[in-house]
Amino acid sequence: MQGRIEYSRTISASPNEMFEGEAPRPLYRTLLSTLASIGGDAMLDRDRRADELNIQEGVTFLLKPGEERILPVDWVPRIISAKDWDRIERGLTQRVTALNAWLADLYRGRQTIVPDEIVKSSLYYYPDCAGFSVPHDIHIHIYGPDLVHMGEGRYVILEDNTRIPSGASYALKYREISKRLFTECFTGYAVRPVGDYPQRLREALQAVSPREGEPFVVLLTEGSYNAAYYDHKILAERMGLPLVEPVDLEVDSDHVVWLSTSNTRRRVDVIYRRIQDLDYFVPGLSQAYVRGQVNLANSWGSGVVDDKGTFPYTERIVKYYTGEDPILPIATTYSPLDPESRRYILDNIAKLVVKSRDGYGGHDLLIGPEATAEMRDQFRKRLEEEPGRFIAQECLDFSTHCLSKYEGDRIRLKDTFVDIRTYVVSRPGGAWVMPGGITRVAQEGTRIVNSSSGGMIKDTWVLAE
Repeated sequence: MQGRIEYSRTISASPNEMFEGEAPRPLYRTLLSTLASIGGDAMLDRDRRADELNIQEGVTFLLKPGEERILPVDWVPRIISAKDWDRIERGLTQRVTALNAWLADLYRGRQTIVPDEIVKSSLYYYPDCAGFSVPHDIHIHIYGPDLVHMGEGRYVILEDNTRIPSGASYALKYREISKRLFTECFTGYAVRPVGDYPQRLREALQAVSPREGEPFVVLLTEGSYNAAYYDHKILAERMGLPLVEPVDLEVDSDHVVWLSTSNTRRRVDVIYRRIQDLDYFVPGLSQAYVRGQVNLANSWGSGVVDDKGTFPYTERIVKYYTGEDPILPIATTYSPLDPESRRYILDNIAKLVVKSRDGYGGHDLLIGPEATAEMRDQFRKRLEEEPGRFIAQECLDFSTHCLSKYEGDRIRLKDTFVDIRTYVVSRPGGAWVMPGGITRVAQEGTRIVNSSSGGMIKDTWVLAE
């Protein structure tokens, strides 16, 4: 029996990527026809089987100690055309190239674009790195930006993630599950694979070893209580790297780092680190790094880009280091440290998004149009008292996709905001962009897409033609 597709448009200010008015967009016609042929009950059954697979295979996310859950997934994929992806790919390559060049100048003491008061007040600026040059001037080995679609193929950067970008393994795993349980949905689509990511990253990390010869690379994790431990474990496994914990590493008196276990002692050349506080976990690791005995990915100090206080200046960084206008603009961002910008923020807080400079996961932010008057007043007071702790961005009416609900033969599709996090691997001679990544899906009634704040995930298909 042919099922029914019902779409209800509820967010009128934003373009929906699947529908134009009530009519399916061309990219989605074949997929929607396939979904209708499967029907709601069968899709619901497959959803449940997918959840069971996630549980069986340990595809989990740690909310807090002792509370693990699978990430909620909407199995109706997001589709991005080859033409749109070409622009995204060129824009991300341009951006990470410029950001790497700026970080190299920053730690050589010659950057002039971002005010010193921003740089030196950042939690992620490390003066100990001053004068130190990293191999091939690559500070950001793994770049995980968040983008939103404004319609008509125009994408905008919301945030740069350069300290410890997470989530790539979920893109790999959910693609595998999609192909196993929703096989017929791929019919008629030439979808580019995402599975090259581990090998591309491994090769990039091997290429930035500080020593000649065959490099020894490890992935450093806090352990199973880290929220993204599954991500660490799967990436290490697929990259063919040892997954090590701080207790496994030792820094000797010559600042050489060793993997030292009951049956192994081997010098470490490159650490793919999934921890922030180096010396707290491995005493002496930061000194080993700045003395050139080991390389870190991402570099110690790369988080200055991650600091949202830098965001208002990133378009200037791109222009300065590439000589080109940014292919992908960043959402218009204001610094309260600038008196004129601060007045604008305070006067227009009801239509802005205010973020803590070091906030993450959808926490410590205000979405003006969604906030109560009391919440806006609280943030006004905080901005006036500590202007250096915040930035503000225009609240964008970015694109929506659909949340799927199944009832009998019916498939109900409801508007919901989405962004995309993709993964860029920097390597000597250029960058490689994963063709896809994870689309993050907000719950109804909010723009917050972060998993830790209740958001969901979609598989993201980039078409080859």
